[in-house]
Amino acid sequence: MEATAHYVWAGRVRDLSPHPLFEPEYVDPTGWRTNPVDPLTRYLRDPKNWTTATHPWFDGGAYLASTPAARSHPYGPLGHFAATAHSGTPLPVVPMHGEHTPTPITWGEARDFLLGGERREGRRDGDLTNGTAQETKRVVGRVSVLVRATGDWQRARQCLAALLAETDAGDLEIIVVDNASRRSVGTILAATGATDPRIHVVRHHIHQSATLTRNLAYAQSTGDIVVFLDDSAIVQPGWLPPVLRALDAPDVLAAQPLLVHPDHTVRSAGMVFPRRGTLPVHFLDRHPAEDARRVGTHIEVPAVTAAAMAIRAENFAALGRFDLDQNGWADVDLCLRLRETLRNERNTAAGIAAVVTDSVVVQQENTATDGAREDAHAFQRRWSGRTPREDEPLWRAAGFTVSHYRPELSPAAARPQLARPILTRPVTLVSQGPARGLPALRWAIKTAAPAGEAGKRWGDVHFAHALAAALERLGQTAVVDPREAHHRGTAYLDDVVLTLRGLHPVSPQPGRINLLWVISHPDRVSLAEMDQYDRVFAASTQWAARMSESRDDSVIPLLQCTDPERFHPGVAQPDTGHRWLFVGNSHRMLRPVVRDAIDAGADLAVYGLQWDGLLDARFIHGSHLPNSDVAAAYRSAGVVLNDHWSDMRREGFLSNRLFDATAAGARVVSDDVAGMAEIFGKGIATYRGVEELSALLTRSFDESFPSEHDRLLVAERIRREHSFDARAGALVKAASRLWER
Repeated sequence: MEATAHYVWAGRVRDLSPHPLFEPEYVDPTGWRTNPVDPLTRYLRDPKNWTTATHPWFDGGAYLASTPAARSHPYGPLGHFAATAHSGTPLPVVPMHGEHTPTPITWGEARDFLLGGERREGRRDGDLTNGTAQETKRVVGRVSVLVRATGDWQRARQCLAALLAETDAGDLEIIVVDNASRRSVGTILAATGATDPRIHVVRHHIHQSATLTRNLAYAQSTGDIVVFLDDSAIVQPGWLPPVLRALDAPDVLAAQPLLVHPDHTVRSAGMVFPRRGTLPVHFLDRHPAEDARRVGTHIEVPAVTAAAMAIRAENFAALGRFDLDQNGWADVDLCLRLRETLRNERNTAAGIAAVVTDSVVVQQENTATDGAREDAHAFQRRWSGRTPREDEPLWRAAGFTVSHYRPELSPAAARPQLARPILTRPVTLVSQGPARGLPALRWAIKTAAPAGEAGKRWGDVHFAHALAAALERLGQTAVVDPREAHHRGTAYLDDVVLTLRGLHPVSPQPGRINLLWVISHPDRVSLAEMDQYDRVFAASTQWAARMSESRDDSVIPLLQCTDPERFHPGVAQPDTGHRWLFVGNSHRMLRPVVRDAIDAGADLAVYGLQWDGLLDARFIHGSHLPNSDVAAAYRSAGVVLNDHWSDMRREGFLSNRLFDATAAGARVVSDDVAGMAEIFGKGIATYRGVEELSALLTRSFDESFPSEHDRLLVAERIRREHSFDARAGALVKAASRLWER
């Protein structure tokens, strides 16, 4: 009792743990020090907490599932385990995302590991002497990812989970440098490393600079390719193979993925030097990622950043180490020394650093090279008059012209240290194609979807990218901005701001051409909002006419559409897939067409999010159907189901799913919406209740739906008249008239 009281009143604020398998910070990452009630007391009081994990090695939910008797124990699953476990009892280890089978750990091994004072120190087949890495034998084909942990275990575990989910990495080892973090962080990282043989955790008890921790991590590695990675970097699926392939080219000395901010604007597409004698800046910082890909799949730059850098071990060993001792410019210095070494030793042109734009890594905070003051002076002394001047061709390749450079002074500097490029984008005329002679404008398409993987499951995102591609085919430049990037710092370069109005409004951008296209949720759009825009389009002829009566400027009908390159009858054979198919998220409600189909007895297959608890599990076939597979799923299905939000149905807004499914030649059942027959003819069967839907079910497909021949005729017409190219053409003409004014 005295020990317990000591923990409650004093131990937790001193970063102590009450039990080897109970880590307070793991249970309550944000309030473990400050909440009035300590984490252990709150855990024991409420059985709802018992399904949570208390440590990387103790998953309460998994233990309850395997040991139902633990639920009746007064101290929950952890109390039951402590009372009954023996040395050979396996621990219910918490799997990380992407981890297939955690390494089995017994309670006896855990006691030795956690209580014996031992922490995983990594393999000591390399060390540092006077700061220089002493080489050990390298394993050909092995990739060593060196993660610099900065004291945030959640971020580090998220980074490790993403690394372990990389299925094409081959022989992968991960060296995690725990840089003198708190006891709890060190314990969590060490326990995490012990669950997978590919992870090796190295702990330093004295805080070291980023430069030294990277050198120390390299000394522990054994791969012939090393990848330096900050724990603020969250790698995206498929990120590593393209970066490794870039190193196959003999003249590529180092490579990095495209680093993006959490809003998915560019953080760094490499480092460039605006003026001789100035420090480098991140190329395309705060630009949409499309600007980087417009330059190419591989961008040649003077240097890359160690926040995510791949390099051959032999090249790193040739230089010995990162050489600047503070936290900035050591990575740029390394790249420049590599170029110089290659030029001197091989008497050839300098090697290059490459940014691989097909590979994306999200950086959670601003930890890419920004330059400590001490390193800035050391860097300038070392490279004065010798830095490459290569930025203007890169800006031109991205479609911009450098107007001038804005100097940024440092209070400690005798001269400017940074020179930020100020860009312009000259507007030319389209030289060929249907839009020949019209201005070639830059379009920023704003969506309500969030950035990242979550946003990729929004239909608005796929719609926006298909529209952007159509605009590009008309000689325009187009980028897509998620919700978080609506007001990015480079928006001044855009000519046209097109808002795809869905769930959330977007503030127009002063001084630009502002277009509003209402494609859904019309009840959320007010006359005051529309009046802020230069032109308003609506995916409903009926609603456009009604709104036009209430305002000075007309609302122009512009229906939703489809991508004929993706949605066409040749993508699959009919009637080879699900008999009844619905693709869409539940939005936490039992959508009418899904409810009615199940009530009518349909053998329904549903793909989408948030259906758990609303449907029997046998109907749910996946939380996500990749967008690339949707067309084939529609074409191969017996029947594709569709419905509309109540305001869309009332106001005549035809959903995008109707255009996609009919363009693919699918049979479609939908609720009835005004204007549907005029667009699709008899290509869509409508119903007004469970009885009508049951009638469709009981009859044969030939009785209820148009023939294959008639569906193909409808598909051809929809693909011709209602394509993204057709919609983009209308938008370009409207924007061009406004631009000329």
